[in-house]
Amino acid sequence: WRMCIYSIKSTEMFPMKPADLHMIGEDTSNPRNSSSGMNNNINNASGNQYTVPQTTSNDPSSMLLSLWNQGKRSVGLGLTNREIAELRYQGLYQVFDLSKNFFFSYNYDLTRTLQDNFLFMQSNMFPPPPSKDMYSWNHFLTRELEECTSPITSSFWILPLVHGAFVQRKVIDYGRSLNLTLLARRSRHFAGTRYLKRGVSDRGKVANDVEHEQIIHDETFSGARGVFCSFTQVRGSIPIYWTQESSVTMPKPPIILNRIDPTYKATQAHFEDLFKRYGSPVVVCDLVK
Repeated sequence: WRMCIYSIKSTEMFPMKPADLHMIGEDTSNPRNSSSGMNNNINNASGNQYTVPQTTSNDPSSMLLSLWNQGKRSVGLGLTNREIAELRYQGLYQVFDLSKNFFFSYNYDLTRTLQDNFLFMQSNMFPPPPSKDMYSWNHFLTRELEECTSPITSSFWILPLVHGAFVQRKVIDYGRSLNLTLLARRSRHFAGTRYLKRGVSDRGKVANDVEHEQIIHDETFSGARGVFCSFTQVRGSIPIYWTQESSVTMPKPPIILNRIDPTYKATQAHFEDLFKRYGSPVVVCDLVK
């Protein structure tokens, strides 16, 4: 058994439905409308003529840039708000680089710890349990597909995408060959950049919640697979309502308590979630200087 983890090299967009066909009333004898020109003409059963625009460039980035510019010029010229928004989202998607800090696996659930995966493997559960959606960064995009398919089908079609870090090294410890793996899973809840996301949300989700797991595989131990051990810890922002305003002239901005929560409901919800995920006891280490 091997844990195969992959990163994203490149991405490509493709339509899930055919492009809309626009009716034209131009003469078919015009060479601009012939099959050898830039447009391909289609005649339907009623005799109406439609044209499918063809692009001259196969570069996806240039095609999306053309769509983006078309969307900016098309306000009020026939496109619906949904179509304009779709063009905007396509442009934003191209700006977002998925080839950095994102990884996935076909044969291992990266959203769960080694202990959870081993327990599921020993119990021979079928279909396999769903991945943890808090660490699946494409959960919002795939949830509708998961809802309209069966658990067996969704386990084959839906692949969770994890945001974080992955490092694997081979070390020698007094003659023993060890495989050291470090996994970091970042929660999709209340995520953001430093100084712009601090504290806790109303639902008890702390900012930049990351689960770190250290896996050691001893190949020299007796047995075909060797011995595995795992150590997991979680880090996140302090679970109270607080903020910091970033400033170039102020390297250490002051901490601002912008909300008063006398009963600490959000903090209680955060620790209840920790007890549910990891059990007790929960040991807290303060990293604030």
